[in-house]
Amino acid sequence: MKTRLYWLDTWRGITVLAMMLFHFSYDLHYFQLVSIDIYRGDFWRISRYAIVSSFLVLVGISLYLAHTPTIQWRKLAKRVAILGLLALVVTLVSMQLFPKRWIYFGVLHFIGVASIVGVFFVKIPWVALAIGILIVVGYIYDFVSMGWLYTWAQPLLGLPRFTEDLVSMVPWMGAVLIGIGIARFLPQGPSQPLRYANAFDFLGRHALIVYMVHQPILFALLYPLALVVH
Repeated sequence: MKTRLYWLDTWRGITVLAMMLFHFSYDLHYFQLVSIDIYRGDFWRISRYAIVSSFLVLVGISLYLAHTPTIQWRKLAKRVAILGLLALVVTLVSMQLFPKRWIYFGVLHFIGVASIVGVFFVKIPWVALAIGILIVVGYIYDFVSMGWLYTWAQPLLGLPRFTEDLVSMVPWMGAVLIGIGIARFLPQGPSQPLRYANAFDFLGRHALIVYMVHQPILFALLYPLALVVH
């Protein structure tokens, strides 16, 4: 049995909390309880990039740790199947809530695909790191893009012009590959829980469950409030 890495749980838990705060702010905007530029405001745009980047670097690190020294194909297949099912749930629910902006390739869709791609790089972390940096830099300087894929798929698949959550392979696969590349340099031996970090550790250990349930809970709390206010 592999040693539990508490620093990894804490890092993931902090990222989960940041995500929850971001979504809470989004929900306040959605229910018109506050007026914020959630889509174009610099603070919110940078916050989203930081949160998603942190999550996906962690995906890469976790892939490396879970499949080193031996790739666990059965474990990977089970994880991808669970992610695929939950991603389908997200898509179907979003079609009801946001019929013109439904989610067709959000974070769960991406993590499922990225897990399949990324596992082939765990044995070559230096290559993963180099390609990951190349993808990110190429995206920043606009010489690596997948806009052509959406242009092709949008009319064919009837995808919406805008979506509530899009995590495209470029640049985000770069973050996963960077995570794989740096994982070998991170502590992997026995560790103790960080002091005062129990809540973060809990969130980190149950990140997928928290991701799935926090928005329904926030909606259930804010919807009655919106009815009263408006």
